[in-house]
Amino acid sequence: MTEHYSTLTIGSDVTIHIQNGGGVGWNPSYPAGSHLVSVINNGTILADTAGGSVYLRADQGWTNNGVIEAVAGASIYIEDAGTNNGTNNGMIRASGGGTLTLFNWVNNGVIEGLSGSSLSLTNWTNNGTITVDGGGTASLGGGWTNNQTLGVSGGSTLNLSGSGTWATTATALTTDASSQVNFFGSITNPGTLALSGAGTYLWQGTSLLGGTATLSNGAVLTVTSAGGVLDGVTLNGDLNLAVGQLTIVNGLTLNGTATVGTSSLDSYGYLYLLGSQTLGGTGQIVLGAHSCNGVRLNDHYCSVTAKKSDWQNDENRGNCMAQGGASCGSYTSFD
Repeated sequence: MTEHYSTLTIGSDVTIHIQNGGGVGWNPSYPAGSHLVSVINNGTILADTAGGSVYLRADQGWTNNGVIEAVAGASIYIEDAGTNNGTNNGMIRASGGGTLTLFNWVNNGVIEGLSGSSLSLTNWTNNGTITVDGGGTASLGGGWTNNQTLGVSGGSTLNLSGSGTWATTATALTTDASSQVNFFGSITNPGTLALSGAGTYLWQGTSLLGGTATLSNGAVLTVTSAGGVLDGVTLNGDLNLAVGQLTIVNGLTLNGTATVGTSSLDSYGYLYLLGSQTLGGTGQIVLGAHSCNGVRLNDHYCSVTAKKSDWQNDENRGNCMAQGGASCGSYTSFD
């Protein structure tokens, strides 16, 4: 497409097979520059040549009401949506080792990666379903809002990065025991971030801002050596901090067990409290064997308030309160 302000509509009975180097939309090299074109797909666009790369471009945005699919090791890049996001009302899929890369999309339908495929979304809003299954990888980053459903299964991996909002309408992020979710970046949480299933949930330097995090059906949140932040969070479930630092801001309500360190003397972890904090809830903090496991205050003249029954040591070898500054702070307990 070379004409300005033009629209390509692909009919519902049309299937476009694209091999290596082909594309749909406009070509930025011929002639050069933006063309203000739109593409509406009501049919099927299929990349099915192993090793082939297909580019779908429309600087005034894509609307997919049909199917876009990369299979058999082919790659599809859907980009250049400009200030107008692409909109998916149908199905966008990678399967059989295919690769999908999308920029600036609103998903009202289904986006999925199957059978060892790779899925990458940058700058996205999800009002539908995004899933990865069968040993694939989904990397969702940039600026984002999740309003509905994310799922990981079949030994797959989800990497959630960038800066986003987990909306109050979002359903639980589900996994199975063989799958993994890696959290990076920052998540604004006005409601409940729910994690369900016995997969591996790794907190990789992530900041969770507000709201409630609920873990169920075998879910445990594991903080890696990259650490992270909980800012004004209620945690309903268990937390594993075997190594590294988890920073607490604006208090923590814990309704579960936070295990800090392990029974080994080889490593340690600690909760790092910025300023005066209140630790509330019905949970407990269990400190491991290393003497450096603990809960630390960072500043002079700060205090922490917590229930006495919430503190446990592994054979009394850990530190219930390790102050971060010289003779700083105080510890207030109550029954």
